[in-house]
Amino acid sequence: MRKAKQSTAKNVMVLMVDSTDHVTGKAGLTLTITASKDGGAFASISPTVTERGNGWYSLALTASHTDTLGDLALHISGAAADPADMVLLVEARSVDDVLPTASYTAPDNAGIAANGAAIAALNDITVADILAGAWADPIAANIKEVNDLVVDGAGTEADPWGPV
Repeated sequence: MRKAKQSTAKNVMVLMVDSTDHVTGKAGLTLTITASKDGGAFASISPTVTERGNGWYSLALTASHTDTLGDLALHISGAAADPADMVLLVEARSVDDVLPTASYTAPDNAGIAANGAAIAALNDITVADILAGAWADPIAANIKEVNDLVVDGAGTEADPWGPV
């Protein structure tokens, strides 16, 4: 289903085909267009219509055509052409409303990468490295203190959990 933002102009394309063979695009038509807003009665509308060739026409819907939330049903007809119908869903917000804008601040990718590298380095630490004091990271130092209490079992540390 096509979508439109409420109260915003939108161009839509429509193919009009010859009513004789129901396949060939019909050129040179004067189109008659009616619209139903959110299930209401069909009423005539007059968007700017531009022929694009091969039976294709561009309908320039205005903000007043898209001013009602819900389905906007269009019925398009022209002499010696099959009628065409389309429905647009008129929404209060569009995808453009939620995509990043000029005020958007990108994440600090360098900082994120540095944190990732630090985590990777921590994952490479062995218990032997920690016990030997070969790691200067404060997290590793805390781990070393806990490991001294639990691993050495020599009773040289004040073990808050009791003897091992």
